[in-house]
Amino acid sequence: MKDILTYKDEMDVFKKPVLQKKSPAQWVEIITARMAAHAFEFPDTEQFFADIRACVDIGTPQHEAMMIYRNSLVENDWSIHLHWRTSRQPPGKTELGIKLANIMRCMGLVDHTIWVEHNDKNRH
Repeated sequence: MKDILTYKDEMDVFKKPVLQKKSPAQWVEIITARMAAHAFEFPDTEQFFADIRACVDIGTPQHEAMMIYRNSLVENDWSIHLHWRTSRQPPGKTELGIKLANIMRCMGLVDHTIWVEHNDKNRH
C-alpha cells in the first residue's frame, strides 16, 4: 500500500499547476482639507469642488470613481475620495491625487492618504 501512495504522489508532479486568477486591487486615495476661514465663503467652496468634479476624467479602467464629501458638522472640512482598481497594490500617491492636494493646500490644511481594501485573502 505504501508503494501505491508513493507512486501516486510522484504522479502529482506531472499535473498542470492551477493558475489562480489574481483579483484586482481596490484602493482609495483620500485628500481631506480643512479650508481656512478666509479662503472663500461657503457658496464659492461648493463651486470650487463642482469645478474639480467637472475637470477630472472618471471612468478609465483604473480610475473608477471620484466622490466629494463635506463634513456635516464642520462646513470648512472637505474630502475627495478617488476610487481605483488596479492589477497590483498602489505604488503610492497618484499624479491626479498629488495635483488635487496641491490645489487644495493653498487654501488650508491637507491630509493625503492611500487606503487599501482589506479582506481575508490579504491576511498573513
